[in-house]
Amino acid sequence: MNEHSRRTVRILAVGDVFVDRPPAAADFSALAGLLASGDIVFGNCEGAYSSSPDRAPQARGPQVAATANAQALRTLGFDVMSLSNNHAVDGGHEGLRQTIEALRARAVRPVGAGLNLAEAFEPAVLTRNSLTVAFVAVSTVFPAGYEARAGVPGIATLRAHTFYVNPDPSYWNPGCAPLIITAVDEGDSALAEEAVGRAAELADVTVASVHWGDPFRPHVLTDCEPQVAQLLVDAGADIVLGHHQHLLRGTGFVDGKPVFYGLGNIACDLPGLAADLHRETPEQDFDDEASCVRELGEYGIFPRAGYPLLPFHPDARRTVVARCDVGADGITSVGLYPCRIAPEGAVEPLRSSDGRHQEDLAHMRTCMEHVPMPADLSVEDDDGYAYWRLSPR
Repeated sequence: MNEHSRRTVRILAVGDVFVDRPPAAADFSALAGLLASGDIVFGNCEGAYSSSPDRAPQARGPQVAATANAQALRTLGFDVMSLSNNHAVDGGHEGLRQTIEALRARAVRPVGAGLNLAEAFEPAVLTRNSLTVAFVAVSTVFPAGYEARAGVPGIATLRAHTFYVNPDPSYWNPGCAPLIITAVDEGDSALAEEAVGRAAELADVTVASVHWGDPFRPHVLTDCEPQVAQLLVDAGADIVLGHHQHLLRGTGFVDGKPVFYGLGNIACDLPGLAADLHRETPEQDFDDEASCVRELGEYGIFPRAGYPLLPFHPDARRTVVARCDVGADGITSVGLYPCRIAPEGAVEPLRSSDGRHQEDLAHMRTCMEHVPMPADLSVEDDDGYAYWRLSPR
């Protein structure tokens, strides 16, 4: 029994999770200790677990691991995982089906994907301490063809159309950076609103997961993200969990509801990335990090020295566990536990006495500067863990 009241449910949430390493190397004991304090633990399943995948032609750097690797998700204590992302169908429709089966076999509820459109938008409903919590998951980022259709497997999508506009139509300035405007697709938004509304009717608390954002720039939000957050809250979401960027984003409140714009990675193993990149772009020297920075940019995805499983900018080694305590009358507490990812891929929740906690706090404050209606952040100690309590301004 957790220390918090029987009348509340503690939801813990992380961003991208994809375990592709030998079982003996998957040391998640420190993280599992923190996640054990949650009544419901959520993550984004950033890939497929399949013994016989059929690579999707559109897959870029396919993320497919052996089915046995899914056991780490049970070891970590996940209860529900989103499959609505840009990698869930990397192993084709068969790989998606096997991933769904692998999660269910380990008592993890999949959400945001299915063997048809109706299944993809079906809420996952869990009951803890006499309270029901419903999850809905959608993605704004995915390869064309990954979307579920009436009789076709795939993910629940929330597409947006992009327009590039001259920032000053009264002045000719060829080649200047355009103003980027997005408009959420009416058909997809209707499906998402219906799914969230249905979930709100079924449960005391509704959580919307959304895969969104730009992984190649730090801190910023795209034009689409605040729009989608407002849409989901208006439809009935009490909590919005964002992920995909691999780099942390700030947290804001929309009509009093917490929106975590980017939860980063907890484990996003890509051990075969270098070989995939060499095969697809043989002219680029991916063993030369300086060359990769010149060609792909500082925040590009390429092998990083000392981190064989995590090919992202060093800032991606900072991550968080989000916490929401909810009761029958709503959300009672919101916050973040800062964590660091080690070179071998272990995840370490930071203690209050750890000097890195202050470095990550400064980083998070910078992230907050880019969020509309950002949260106020106060620092606390939670049984030795560094904890950042969040509240509306």
